[in-house]
Amino acid sequence: MKRWLLVYGPLGMGGIETLIVRLANHLASEGKDVAVLHSGGENVPLLSPDVTPLEYASRQSAIGLGSRWLGREQAPAALISFDPISAALGLAIEAVAPGGHAVHLSGIYHPRAFFMDGERADRRWLNRMVAEAVGFERLFFMNEESRTEKQRRWEVALDRSPIIPVPVEERNRQWSRAASEAPLRIVSVGRLTDFKQYNIGASSIVRRLLDDGVEVSWDIYGDGALEPEVRAAIDRQGVSKQLRLCGTLPYAQLASTLLDYDLFVGLGTAALEASMLGIPTIAATDSSAEGSYGWFHQLPFGNLGERQEGKEPTHRIEQLIRDYRAMPQADRMTLSQDLHSGALRYALPGVARQLEALADAAPSGGAPHAKRLTSMLYGLLTDSLPIRMVRALRQAVPSSNSR
Repeated sequence: MKRWLLVYGPLGMGGIETLIVRLANHLASEGKDVAVLHSGGENVPLLSPDVTPLEYASRQSAIGLGSRWLGREQAPAALISFDPISAALGLAIEAVAPGGHAVHLSGIYHPRAFFMDGERADRRWLNRMVAEAVGFERLFFMNEESRTEKQRRWEVALDRSPIIPVPVEERNRQWSRAASEAPLRIVSVGRLTDFKQYNIGASSIVRRLLDDGVEVSWDIYGDGALEPEVRAAIDRQGVSKQLRLCGTLPYAQLASTLLDYDLFVGLGTAALEASMLGIPTIAATDSSAEGSYGWFHQLPFGNLGERQEGKEPTHRIEQLIRDYRAMPQADRMTLSQDLHSGALRYALPGVARQLEALADAAPSGGAPHAKRLTSMLYGLLTDSLPIRMVRALRQAVPSSNSR
């Protein structure tokens, strides 16, 4: 496949957003014709000059931009979406694109994607309709945990939907702090969302380590809805000098910043990128304050910290920190090498080849009118003027009450 259209919303600091930047730049470096349909964001400047940025201000303008780009040539193209919102947008684009020659693939990057915690039942029903309109055989999953959860919730067989892991840029192992002095420097990077409870658990861990005479500091980069709870936990444990909230970390500065630390604690793409650098990385667990399945390279392939079916976390983050502190320097370097070797399985070239094989093998999909109908329904129920007015009113009410 020579042409690729990647469809999403704002290219902010999340794992999917940085994944899109890496994938687009890699495909362009291979001589592919690549465009990214987006609605702005701080990571847009990181797109290669060889990538065509298509910035939209509304859903309707996005449909026009995407369909025109697809229609400018008759060569087959792959359209990739990355969540329910972009999948619905992708359906609208492929339904009106001239020639109907786009193959729409959609990635699923979390076990609860399409039915996130707190999401209304009607939205979950709508999300499932979108997935079905894309075509289950054109979905791909970041790991087995995500695919298994969808099979259970949707009661469909997804054996033909492949596992294609989150890709990261291949790098040489760079970390070399095995002989670092006290205090032990720990870092976490990622959005402060409800399923990243380890950011709250960090305060209790630091408190117990300090009480046992272990000198430690922990910097957390990121922002989000969980921030007030994290700050409250820091104040409650009295560890504000040792545990700091450092705000968002620009993606371009990620590698250089992480290399100044002894340990990374977290999950998701940032943990995978830390492992690629060779930084000793403790795998935090989805929705667990202190549980872990071990060092990051010990997770099942494709798993970036998701809960494993029928298996509770086998370690505690605190104990892994203590284990690292007691390690001889040689063992720390061996651990670093093991993490780097494990991360190489996620290197971009191999993942891109898997995506290309899926695009080449997949049929274009169902009837355009069915895709158009599903996308229109999604737009009406999520982005129509009445819905936007209700959303604005809900946001305004707390502000009015606070005056």
